[in-house]
Amino acid sequence: MINSKGENNLYCKFCGAKNVPNAAFCKNCGQPLTQSRTTAESQPDQQKVTQTRSDQHRSGGARQPKKRGPWPFIIGAVVLIVAIGGYVYYQNGQSEQQAAPSTKSSRATSKATVAKKNQISQSVKTTKAPKPSTPAKSSFPKAAVKQVVDQQMVALGGTSSVAVEPVTGNGAVVSHNRSQRAASVIKLFILTTVYQQVADKKLNLDNTYQLKSSDKVGGTGTLQTLPNGSDLTYKEITKRMIDESDNTAANIMIDTVGGLRVVNQEISRLGLSQTKLGRHLMDTNALQAGKDNYTSVEDVAKLLKQMYNHQLVSKQADKQMLAILKQNVNHTKLPHDLPSDAIVYNKTGEYNQYGVQNDAAIIKNRHGAFVVVVLSQDGKEQTQVAAMNKLGLSLYQTILEK
Repeated sequence: MINSKGENNLYCKFCGAKNVPNAAFCKNCGQPLTQSRTTAESQPDQQKVTQTRSDQHRSGGARQPKKRGPWPFIIGAVVLIVAIGGYVYYQNGQSEQQAAPSTKSSRATSKATVAKKNQISQSVKTTKAPKPSTPAKSSFPKAAVKQVVDQQMVALGGTSSVAVEPVTGNGAVVSHNRSQRAASVIKLFILTTVYQQVADKKLNLDNTYQLKSSDKVGGTGTLQTLPNGSDLTYKEITKRMIDESDNTAANIMIDTVGGLRVVNQEISRLGLSQTKLGRHLMDTNALQAGKDNYTSVEDVAKLLKQMYNHQLVSKQADKQMLAILKQNVNHTKLPHDLPSDAIVYNKTGEYNQYGVQNDAAIIKNRHGAFVVVVLSQDGKEQTQVAAMNKLGLSLYQTILEK
């Protein structure tokens, strides 16, 4: 401050102490001094200094302020840096927490998408249309079978009828079904009656029978050549009746079960209305009197089908009858041209005097089985047999060769 005498009197703005003119630092507190701008400007400062000094005198002396160093600035800077770092870390943490669910969700979505694509791909594979191929043969191609039967019916000639059936299900092809001369095919019904009585425990096939002279008749079979008094089991006699078509054996078994009436009762029980045992085999007197043995292709086919499916007498009895039919030695008709892997259960019948050529068979291979019955009368043997040979092979190829 410049007083009235023109002296530069400087007062410290920190402690109010008076310093010598042009002093750089306060002699009292050591703080740097600044020169007052003008007397007018420094007058208020003088008043403040006077007031300050008055206050100091009241408080007991001049207050010595603490000297400030650089540490507050350093500490403030550190606090500021820590605060900024904490804020950045917090923001990053929040970002990571928000990003983590998003990543998991993205992965889950990705997996779901892949699974869905796989499912769609699998569905496409499953529903993909198959390549065009030749249609599989029906288990019983009825239309083709009918065509074969119609062709061979013409070749058979005479009065003929044919039935072809699958061993299971429907679809039979029957041509001109009627009651015709059965010849030895009637022995199938005698065989069934025998095994029904075995099942009913009325007959024991292990019992023996003593062959008599009066039993012997002509025609097919070898029993007529055996010595009188020969002992034979009923099982052996029954087997010869089928495998050799033995007429003597057939007559013995008719009488053993109870005669013509009992056999016809069994036929009626089976519901076979077009079949009748009218005489013993080789009974020419009865034949001349107009009595004969008759059957139809439908009746025979029904009997064989039930036997094959074990629905005729019993499972055990039907198996035993099939085993006998399988050993039949006469394969000159329907089975004649069949391949070696064919299995045949059959019974033939013939009576040349009336132009009769019959055959009833179950024909089988690894693909399945079917029943075929042909009854032909008033015809020529050579023509009939040749037609049967062709019919058997054609049906086998049509139904069983796949």
